[in-house]
Amino acid sequence: MEIKLLDKSIYAGYPVTIDYVSEYYFDVEIISGDDEFNIRMIKKNFGYLYHHQGNADYERLYEKWIDNSRAFGVFDNDRLIGVMELGDEWNGRLFINILWVDEKYRRLGIGKMLVNKAKDEMKDGNYRMLVLETQSSNYGAICFYLKQGFKLIGFDSTCYGNDDITKKEVRLNFGYEEE
Repeated sequence: MEIKLLDKSIYAGYPVTIDYVSEYYFDVEIISGDDEFNIRMIKKNFGYLYHHQGNADYERLYEKWIDNSRAFGVFDNDRLIGVMELGDEWNGRLFINILWVDEKYRRLGIGKMLVNKAKDEMKDGNYRMLVLETQSSNYGAICFYLKQGFKLIGFDSTCYGNDDITKKEVRLNFGYEEE
């Protein structure tokens, strides 16, 4: 399988629905005081199989708000089975806006191929870091990113709504930099 640059004139607005299931999540606890803040993220079991269904209205390739966007795809014959979209950030970082592999093709190395492509783009473009976001409920993705050398660099407890912690779906930011 090879990675191909996706033609913007063909793929602009192409919907990518990010779905996942998870048995585990990271419970986020924030304790604030006058002199310190304590943040804990502890792996917990949902007690059921959690299903996140993405919204293709919000997950589309080549959106205008992404600076210098470029998308790459992996195909099985003519069928798009994996896609990654990259964009520039104002602060010298390269952002993975979308990383998706068709459920039937997961665990075959396609995600790793796409992340390695992003790492190459980071090096070739002299970016200081590669960054992405996922949710505290996407345990499989978190494990995958850690195996690819990413580290937790931050979080946003109200990114998707004011009750993200209660919903167990807190935005986690991961970063990768060359050592």
